[in-house]
Amino acid sequence: MSSASKMDVTCACGHTFEAELYQSANVTLNPDLRKYILTGEMNIVTCPECGAHFHVEMPFLYHDMDRGEMIWVYPMARATDRAAVDEEVRKKWLELRESMPPEVRQVLEERYSAVRVLFGMDALVGHIMTDVSTDKNAASN
Repeated sequence: MSSASKMDVTCACGHTFEAELYQSANVTLNPDLRKYILTGEMNIVTCPECGAHFHVEMPFLYHDMDRGEMIWVYPMARATDRAAVDEEVRKKWLELRESMPPEVRQVLEERYSAVRVLFGMDALVGHIMTDVSTDKNAASN
């Protein structure tokens, strides 16, 4: 499931406004979100005060059910704090599994043995593009 909600955002000009931001993107159920990510439009906002366009960096979950991937994408600024991010993700993963009925949890554990962490949207785009080129190469063989 993909999840977007309204959140307060503060522009560099100091103006705070409400914007709809994605916290998760299931690209199997919502294939247009993959294009949204690849074109750099994910969580881009426009300040109504000064007109500035900018990307809101926040952790979000990229989920590709067809590939069995769950990837937490964290802001680049957190890359130097890898151990703390890994612990946050581990806790989120445990909470997610524990919140599900046993039969759903079993499928989740069979399909997703681990959750990856990437830092920055560029890393996610690179990962997706590598998957796309791998698929094309496999199809041509």
